[in-house]
Amino acid sequence: MFITNKRTVLPKHLMVNKYKVEVVSSFRLLGVIIDNKLNFIEYARYIKTIVNRKLFSIKKLFYLATSVKLQFFKSFILPYFDYCLSIYIYFPKITIQKIANCYNSCMFKLFKFKAQITSSECFNTFNNYLEKYNLFNFQHRLFHRLLLFIHKIKFNDKSPANLKNQIRLILNKDMKGGQILRNANNRYIVITNTHYGQNTFSYFVNELIFLLNEKLCINFDNLNYFDENYNLFKKRSFNNINLIFLVIIEAFSKFNLTMKNFDLI
Repeated sequence: MFITNKRTVLPKHLMVNKYKVEVVSSFRLLGVIIDNKLNFIEYARYIKTIVNRKLFSIKKLFYLATSVKLQFFKSFILPYFDYCLSIYIYFPKITIQKIANCYNSCMFKLFKFKAQITSSECFNTFNNYLEKYNLFNFQHRLFHRLLLFIHKIKFNDKSPANLKNQIRLILNKDMKGGQILRNANNRYIVITNTHYGQNTFSYFVNELIFLLNEKLCINFDNLNYFDENYNLFKKRSFNNINLIFLVIIEAFSKFNLTMKNFDLI
């Protein structure tokens, strides 16, 4: 597969040691569809297709109690949105929006949940409404699980060494090779060596930690909050999720999504 965003004619085959190798525009790796534009649009389409298939297969469930449909949603649909959710930081906004639309469509079709979104605070209001069903709004679930992902990397001995080292360096402010610099506000910023800029793990985590420390007084070096106890940290993140949502969408515009209007048919 040739990875490029240029409009060019690509060969259909390559000859490698006298063997003809097919050139593809996308392929599936561990359940995630990677395309040659790296915009993951095909992966968003795959999620929509498989989720709609699940919804169609249980059309006879629509007359059942909400508790039954909730169990179905959490068991057979929600895992498709949660799988590899941490890589969403690399997705462009259009892809994230498509997945969010699919997520919201599921909740509307199953439960008739919909929200009138006119501001970012409305997302928090909708999330508060979903809380009684033990559900999250799409962005809130995304941010909550990203925080848990970072926590696991930092404290789990079996987490990937390279990711653990990046987080350790960010927290200790001792990244080398000119990757972290101090600016006029006496804060550290990550300088990336690729043209992808903000779509890097180091940049995203550094900005996230700084913003949470600054806006919410959450010190990731202070074990009173960023505790080694996973369940305690999970509970604290859940309790602060509405504030975390406002902080992140202000800093990362691609997570500031819109809510599609659904009409009863």
